[in-house]
Amino acid sequence: MSLRTRIVASAALATASFLLAPSALAASHPVQVSGTKLKSALLPASSLGSDWEWDYTLWSKGIWHSKATEHAATMKCSKLELSTVLLHVGESATAVSVNDNTNPWPYYPNVQFFTYQAVYQFPSTKAARTFFNQAKAKYAACKDFKVNALPGDPIPGGGVMETVNQTITHNKVGPYQAFQVGQLADLSDSPGFTVDPNTTVALAGTDVFIIESVGGTNDSVPASMMLKLINRVKKLR
Repeated sequence: MSLRTRIVASAALATASFLLAPSALAASHPVQVSGTKLKSALLPASSLGSDWEWDYTLWSKGIWHSKATEHAATMKCSKLELSTVLLHVGESATAVSVNDNTNPWPYYPNVQFFTYQAVYQFPSTKAARTFFNQAKAKYAACKDFKVNALPGDPIPGGGVMETVNQTITHNKVGPYQAFQVGQLADLSDSPGFTVDPNTTVALAGTDVFIIESVGGTNDSVPASMMLKLINRVKKLR
């Protein structure tokens, strides 16, 4: 091979490598952001209505590089159901928040009491899909269980919620794989009073999103709400 041919071939190879590099790099090294940034992308209470306000928010600091110490497959139903603490399922960053409806009773039962949202960022799409699939199987297996309600929260109150799964559907939210869980819960501190927790879990690249809304009727989490959360996180990258 002549020197000219070698130079042309090398240039062509370098050009091809340059053109392929961004997509290959994105596939093997996805862009990661801190838990602080994820927190900034969570839906604000004002997006839920004028009577809604922030209860609390938790988030991880920096970007984690630790292995999972918990797994959805072996996790207690109560912990996965109303996780008001940060899980350790191999995520690289996470942020969660709870928002309360401060004036639900004039509209009861057609009202939501509180909404819990979370985003778990994983170091790879494979890790995110593993958690998503484990969570889907675990939700389906949690038929009847008890979970502590939010302590000190007047809506719907503290105490224990005995929760029964009623429906689980596998679908999509926009282009993203998702599943929805519909439940019925009795409150230990309000005999005869029931609420309907509804949860949507979506998978988008390296992120798993969870939105749970607890209200007086069995209404699914709006797809538009989940898509808004996903898009807010996507803009960080």
